[in-house]
Amino acid sequence: MTVGDSNFSIKKSFYVAEAEFVKWICNPKLLMFAMMFLFIYDYVIKEMVKVAVEMNTKLMVLEPFIAICNSSLLLLVMPSVYLSLMGDFPKIDANSMYYIQRVGKQNWMMGQFFFSVMTAVTFVFTMVGCSCLSIIGRSYGFNTWSDVVTKYVTFHPDKSQSLVANFITGRLYNNLKPIEAFWLSVGFMILYMILIAMLLMLWFTIGKRTAGIAVTCAVICIGSALAETGSDLKWIFPVSHTLSWMHYDSIYNFQYFDVRLSFLYFLILIVMIYVISGLFMERYDFSKISDMEE
Repeated sequence: MTVGDSNFSIKKSFYVAEAEFVKWICNPKLLMFAMMFLFIYDYVIKEMVKVAVEMNTKLMVLEPFIAICNSSLLLLVMPSVYLSLMGDFPKIDANSMYYIQRVGKQNWMMGQFFFSVMTAVTFVFTMVGCSCLSIIGRSYGFNTWSDVVTKYVTFHPDKSQSLVANFITGRLYNNLKPIEAFWLSVGFMILYMILIAMLLMLWFTIGKRTAGIAVTCAVICIGSALAETGSDLKWIFPVSHTLSWMHYDSIYNFQYFDVRLSFLYFLILIVMIYVISGLFMERYDFSKISDMEE
């Protein structure tokens, strides 16, 4: 079947992305984000605020988000929620064949990529906004780490293994300023979310959507487990690359794993998966919509 105009068009691609994004934003499944944030607030933010009150000090406004993005547990929870929100990506219905005929497969594919970027950025920056607003009354904006992060263990050595003492460790605050750690965390998280979407895209183009969800879930879970063990195999999976603190030494300004290599890891995987998906997409007959689902 010949599908659409073969000429690439940024305008058509953005049209596809915009249409998909509007449907995604209006999806009731986004309530899962609110439920996830309530758990994160209780697990991280409430505890940090409690210690700040105890120490009669304030938190740097970006610290809760940095703590969230550097928790091995939450890097199991957040990607899993994002996977649930994107489980039907790319969404196909009975009208899809005619829609793709109009825009062309190439433009439709790029539109889906733009859509995945939009959802990843929205997901991450909504988390940024929620975490910052939740401590607005007990925070400051200077680019310095708070006493909660740097001095809590000094004043309470018996609590060195507590959650708050390990949310942001010396491996971050001895190497980076808060704003640097923030943007590093934002960049890694967005790339991780896009990679998840691209994995779903790949398995969709193969015609095995359900298997794709299972494989992507396995990548998230196995990566989180290996990040906890300290095995060198952890660098095969995206979770360890997303944890900013894992790149640094606890005392010296030294990188165990160059952050530039982690960015390269994500970019190469995303591009490679997109290209392979495009090859499968060119061979796919969209007139057989029923074949697209297992």
